[in-house]
Amino acid sequence: MKNKKIGWKIYFIIFSLLLLFAYYDLISRGITIYDFADIVISLTALTGLFGYTFSKKIHSQSLWRIWLFVIVIWDLFYNIYLTAILCVAQGVAQGEENINIAEMFIALILIFPAYIALYLYGYKSTALWENKNILTENL
Repeated sequence: MKNKKIGWKIYFIIFSLLLLFAYYDLISRGITIYDFADIVISLTALTGLFGYTFSKKIHSQSLWRIWLFVIVIWDLFYNIYLTAILCVAQGVAQGEENINIAEMFIALILIFPAYIALYLYGYKSTALWENKNILTENL
């Protein structure tokens, strides 16, 4: 049963690499306060994904219950309103609007399993949180 979460481990590695490349590109172009907030919020969610994937207790179960809602609301606000709508409204070249919207939907599809993992971590991993033999890793 050790390979029970092999799919989650593969997803975690791929998702982490995608975030690394995306944030490297973002930082190299210059970031706004919203981009910085996205990095902080997303890396916190990535920490929760790590905790779920590798069955590690990180902080508290209630934090991840709250963070699930934070990340979903933030991603919708950041990816749809700030990126797609404001970016289009700020004079993106003709035809690039569809690329930005397509990229946004691809990003939301790629992040959806992370939402599932945060849900499972915060709401369905009660045995992990109640197990006193597992080391607690605090942030």
